[in-house]
Amino acid sequence: MEITTIVTYRLENGRREIVDGFHRNRVGREHNDIKKRIHGYLPVSTIDKPQDERIGSTIRHNRARGTHGIRPMSDIVLDLSKIGWTDEKICKKLGMDLDEVIRLKQITGLKEAFANNEFSHSWEEFEKNIIRMVQKMTKYEVGQRAFPPTGEDSLRFQIYDSGCTLVLSVNKPTAAEKRNFKSGIQTKVAVVNDIVFLLVRFGVSQWMDAPFYRELSPHTHLDIPDEGQGLTIHCMLVDSSTGILIAQKLIGLDHDVSCRLISAITAQPKIDQYDSVLAETYRQYTTQQLLDLSDSQC
Repeated sequence: MEITTIVTYRLENGRREIVDGFHRNRVGREHNDIKKRIHGYLPVSTIDKPQDERIGSTIRHNRARGTHGIRPMSDIVLDLSKIGWTDEKICKKLGMDLDEVIRLKQITGLKEAFANNEFSHSWEEFEKNIIRMVQKMTKYEVGQRAFPPTGEDSLRFQIYDSGCTLVLSVNKPTAAEKRNFKSGIQTKVAVVNDIVFLLVRFGVSQWMDAPFYRELSPHTHLDIPDEGQGLTIHCMLVDSSTGILIAQKLIGLDHDVSCRLISAITAQPKIDQYDSVLAETYRQYTTQQLLDLSDSQC
């Protein structure tokens, strides 16, 4: 009689945790006829991986046999998100596509599944935008060159037919800067000298500003979202020394910020000598002053 090897992890107390083969173990132990045929022994292999990696192994084994249901998988994806796994890591470790991970998060019906996002209360708007944004995200691969190297630190906000993009370029980002990018995000909007500034803070990092001028944008039409809905933005962290994409994620702006941003862009007039006006604005205002101004303009 052949039995597929049971995969285990050795615990500190000398016992074993079953990673794959729970039911095979029960059958071999509890059914006397089978226990007799295998002479009381089951084939066992031992892996030495941390808990999150063992969870991934369990899922890959069960998915290969088609035994993981939608609800259990969505719960597992939620649990992995809680312990800090990024969407990219979940995709890689569990053999999923990005759109599958995001939809499994949505199935949980919990906002905490998107804890790293400033997320609106409208799931319908996110679902409507997500497919378009996912298609765009899959064109960029973490670890591959996404932009020409510049060696400069910058934050760029742009609007394309496929949606909004926010690119944070950092020359050789530190581990702390990477963690901040993967953490939550705060956003505000300020308008100075007719220039629209999207103010952003990743995690506990300092506030940054991204100037926007519609005449330089490939696409400028954005519809005011319904109550409770907001813009979805594809965020990317790029090492500007190499142009390599370090991390990416989708975030949802809350309704008020989305409306303010869209209204400011829609009303933005043509600016003569834009580069000179922008330079003068930066001489007049620091990012903190732009932040203070954004509060007074609300």
